[in-house]
Amino acid sequence: FVREKRLTHFLCLDSDVLLFCNVKEVFNNFLNYDFTISRDFSPHVALFNADSLSQFCNYLQDLYTRPEYLERLRRYYQNCLQNAKNSGVSDMTAFDWYKDISSNVKEISDPEDRFFFDGNMNDEDGFEMAGGLKRIFWQANLPFGRTKTEGLYIRMQALHFQGAAKRKIRNYVSLKVRLEKIIRSLRRAF
Repeated sequence: FVREKRLTHFLCLDSDVLLFCNVKEVFNNFLNYDFTISRDFSPHVALFNADSLSQFCNYLQDLYTRPEYLERLRRYYQNCLQNAKNSGVSDMTAFDWYKDISSNVKEISDPEDRFFFDGNMNDEDGFEMAGGLKRIFWQANLPFGRTKTEGLYIRMQALHFQGAAKRKIRNYVSLKVRLEKIIRSLRRAF
């Protein structure tokens, strides 16, 4: 698709991410990177340049066809079994290993950065928590988290509802926003 449409960049979001930013305005700041990453391993909000995306696709094919990669996968899986880890081989494993190929990667889940993308609503990451999730403060329909130590409000460009938090997504989409979307879609239909 990227090749066919001659795209230079491609933004991919996990289905458990709510985005609260102007994509063009924010991601134009990351165009010089091969890709964005969150929490040092997660591509739940990943902007790839076309070359890096192509390299990643090639890497995925190699991962499941080249003997040295297959052996690494086997050892990783055996380690998961032996240590009773509640994980296994997944797309996250592949991405975690792939990020070591490029040094031109932008971490986007650093609260010190101008643009902060939540890495996981289930994890504190230095923010106040409420009910097992990051506590969100809404200002003009935009989410902010408050740091535990300094009490600073950090604007969140996206919220990631990983794992059990997925059941809470609907609580973070305001009725006003849902109604506005319905009205816009009705206007387009007529």
